[in-house]
Parts: sequence; C-alpha cells; structure tokens
Amino acid sequence: DHNTRERIEGFIKARAERGLATRDADLLPCDYAADKAQVALEAYMRHRTRLPAAMFVNSTIALEGIVRWLQQSGHQLDEVTVGCFDWDPLAAALYPHLMMARQSVEVMIEQLFAMIDDPAQAPGTLVEVAPELIGI
Repeated sequence: DHNTRERIEGFIKARAERGLATRDADLLPCDYAADKAQVALEAYMRHRTRLPAAMFVNSTIALEGIVRWLQQSGHQLDEVTVGCFDWDPLAAALYPHLMMARQSVEVMIEQLFAMIDDPAQAPGTLVEVAPELIGI
C-alpha cells in the first residue's frame, strides 16, 4: 500500500544519507497483520544465527507479530533495538528498546477536512504531516 511504500522509501533514504546501504533481503514488506509479520521474521531468521542489531516495524499491529516471534523463539526485546512508525502508550514504556513515532492525528484530520471543505484543491495533492513525537 501507499503508506508502506512511503515508509520504506523514507527508511532507505535516511540510511543512504548516513552512508548506509539497504539490501532488498533486509526489507520484509508483509502487510499490517501481526501473523504475517511473525511469519516474515521467522522466514528471515531461518538462515541466520542472530537477530539484526535493529529493526524498523511498520505498525503496532505488525509489532505484535514481531514480539510474539521473539517470545516464542526464546529471544528478548532487549536483544534488538526496534523502531515503530506507530505509537502506543503501553508499548512506548519499553523505551529505549522500542522507539515509536506518534502520528499527528489531529493535524491529519484537520488537513483532511480542509480538503473536503475546499474541493478546488488539485486532485492528487500530497499532504505530508510530520510526526509529533519520536521516542518516548
């Protein structure tokens, strides 16, 4: 979907700006379902002996599958640093092992209604809203 593509592009761009290459094999786009994220990580780890140093997870729903796989495979969250492009107050308590981005939902809704109220805006207009909080 569009959001996943944008998040992956931003992730790759941010790494490239730091001189880091991103291999296709290290990208696991698997939808938003927890079960699909769990299966994707299980397949990724099948031929590896240790977890990556860090993971970026697309959503809190997918994060559920990642945490489930970690628990079932005997790993602990403190073995890896995880970033998540969603925010949940309970999960945010796992900082610094889990860092989350809180989306500016109020601003997103305001932008949406502004577009509804002014249909003369050009079709296909891209509106980007920066997250309001990174970390805890």
